[in-house]
Amino acid sequence: MRKHATTIERFGKSAGRDVFLLVGSACNRRRFVLSESILRQLGPRWKSLLSSASTSTGHCCSRLRKRPKMLNLRDDRPESIRIILLIATLQFDKVPKALDFADIVHVTDVAVRYEAHSLLAGYMDGWLDPYRDRLRSRGYEDWLYIAKQFGYEAEYAELAWFLVVNCEVDPSGEKLVRSGSSCAIGGRVPLDTLGMSIQTPCGVGEDVQSFFRHDSTGQVSTCQFKLTLAAQIHDKRTQLLGNMLKAVYDLWTSISQGTNCKCAEPDSITHQQCAAINLLALTDHLRGLGLFPMLAAPDSIQSSPGDLALRLSDIPSTMHIAHAITARRRSSAPAEPAKHAQCHFGFRLRAKMVVIVGDVTWPGEGSGVAVDREGEDIGTHQDPGMCRQAADCR
Repeated sequence: MRKHATTIERFGKSAGRDVFLLVGSACNRRRFVLSESILRQLGPRWKSLLSSASTSTGHCCSRLRKRPKMLNLRDDRPESIRIILLIATLQFDKVPKALDFADIVHVTDVAVRYEAHSLLAGYMDGWLDPYRDRLRSRGYEDWLYIAKQFGYEAEYAELAWFLVVNCEVDPSGEKLVRSGSSCAIGGRVPLDTLGMSIQTPCGVGEDVQSFFRHDSTGQVSTCQFKLTLAAQIHDKRTQLLGNMLKAVYDLWTSISQGTNCKCAEPDSITHQQCAAINLLALTDHLRGLGLFPMLAAPDSIQSSPGDLALRLSDIPSTMHIAHAITARRRSSAPAEPAKHAQCHFGFRLRAKMVVIVGDVTWPGEGSGVAVDREGEDIGTHQDPGMCRQAADCR
C-alpha cells in the first residue's frame, strides 16, 4: 500500500548532515531522508546534485550550514528511487523480489540518469526472468533498452534484428507497425541501436537520452534528444529493403545476360531457353509483388522485410523450368527435369534472401532456416537438402 505523501522514510542512520529528497509529481510524491555522505558515495551524478543544492535559508553561518539540504526529483518515480536507496543502505531484505515490466523500465531510467547500473545489476536477472519468453511480444519493445543498459547482448541483438525484419508501414504511410498489428512501435532506445543517427529535439523527460558531441570550440557538450524506437527501426528497415532490391535486380540482370543456366552448353538452344524462361518467370514474379518495373528506392514498400522475403521466395514449383524446356525441345530425346530444376531462379533468389534477412521462416519449412547476418548457416529444419542446394546457387 502506498504511503501518504507526507510520510518521511529514512534510509540508514543519521551521520552528519541530512538530505531530504522530494521525489515524484504531485499525484505520486514521496519524501525520503538520508545522510549526505551516503548519497555522495553513490557517484558523481549525486555529488553534482548535492553541490548545487542549498538550504532554504542559505549558508550565512555555521549553524545554518548544518540544516538539511533539499533535492527535488520531480521527474523520477518514487518507487524506483526507493529501490536505489534500499540497496545503497544495505536493506536488501526490503528490495522487491519481483517487478512489473513497466517498473523495470522505470528502474532502468533511474540507473541511466544516476549511473546506478552497478547497484541494480545483481537484481536484474531475477526481475527479468518472468519476461524472457516475451522478448518478441508486442508491448515489450523496451526490452531493447534494458538489454542495452545492462549488457544482455544476446537479447539485444535478437530483438533489434527481429523488429527490423518484422516491421511494416501502415496504410497511411505515417506509422511504423509490427507485422499484423495496427499499433505504432514505440519505446526507448539507445542512441547507437541499429546504426541509427536520427534525432528529434525535445524537452527533458523520461524518454530523453543524453549524448555528447563536439561544439565549434572542440569542447564536448551535452545535448538532449528524444530517440524514438520507430525512427531508428525505420532507418535500418529502409537499408535492409534496399539491400533486398539490389540483390533481386542484380539476379534479374544476371539472368538476362544468360548466366543462370548451369546444365547446358553455353550458347546452345537449351541454354538460351533456360535463361529466357527464367527471365520471364522472374519478371512475372516481381511484377506480381509490385517490384517490376524496377523501383529506384524502397520508399514505397509497405511490407516488412521478413514478409517480402517470404513472398519473394514463395515459388509455386521449382520444376516448371525443366518442364517448360522439355515441352519446347524438338529432339526426340527428352530433357531430364531434375537436371534443369537446379537452374530455377527460385534457388538463387531464396539463397540471397536467407543471407540478407537471416532468421525467418521459409515456406514449407517448420520453424525456418536460421542464418546469421553474415550469411553463415547456423541451423536448418526439415529440408536440409534444399537448403544446401540453395546455398550452392549463391
